[in-house]
Amino acid sequence: MSCQLPEGTDGTGYWTITIRALGYADTVVKFQTTAENLAKHELASDADRAALQAVVAEAQSKAKAAYTADSYANLETELAESVELLSRETLYKAAALEQVTHLTDAVQNLKAA
Repeated sequence: MSCQLPEGTDGTGYWTITIRALGYADTVVKFQTTAENLAKHELASDADRAALQAVVAEAQSKAKAAYTADSYANLETELAESVELLSRETLYKAAALEQVTHLTDAVQNLKAA
């Protein structure tokens, strides 16, 4: 689920979310958001970008034929996400660090064929 804030707002204030599903009663959640509990988006540093690039290079060095189809398919999925992230002009630190973890796990979970 995602949402778009109304123009001219910073996310703080009183909000109401209504969840609707066919055949179910609507659920309404009301809450207040303050500046203290909003996520702060920090841009990735050159070191964060380099860490992701290093894991990408390691993943790209793996020969498909050497691993099981399932484990390599997982690697390909994570590698594609990583390459897409690196192509972004604006890369956030949290996204870069999360993808380093995912791609590292995919490399470590490769199973020899």
